[in-house]
Amino acid sequence: MKRKDIKLKARGNYRLATEWMRKKRVYTKQDLVEFYMYTLGKDYRAASGSAIVLLSPRLVSNNGDPRGSASNPWGHVAYNEKIKKRVCPVTGKNEKQRYMFHVRDVPLEKKHHTYYRRKLEQEKEMTAIRTSVDGVKTKSRIGVS
Repeated sequence: MKRKDIKLKARGNYRLATEWMRKKRVYTKQDLVEFYMYTLGKDYRAASGSAIVLLSPRLVSNNGDPRGSASNPWGHVAYNEKIKKRVCPVTGKNEKQRYMFHVRDVPLEKKHHTYYRRKLEQEKEMTAIRTSVDGVKTKSRIGVS
């Protein structure tokens, strides 16, 4: 399967925005915010927050997790590359930061919110292997007969 054909498991507005990012290839944060506002009908605050979440994954990160925000559904499979800023020849000012969407060569482990990690650990503790009288191993919950 080609890397560009990999399906990213996102739902709702994140799915629509991710499809837009993949199709557009090179975009700015403002482009993504405008997509949320004008296409999906979000207000500026919600659009900006969602854009930050989707732009957070990087190939490597100097300050934090390269998978980005825990709310990002595909940060372990794909990332955004920051493209070097260009200087406008007329005004001499830097252009806005542009990003390019990429799929990782080797996917990372999926990131979970701390609540779900604690919940998984508690379930593992509660599930124990018990040997019955017959000598057959069965899984059961502690405290349940």
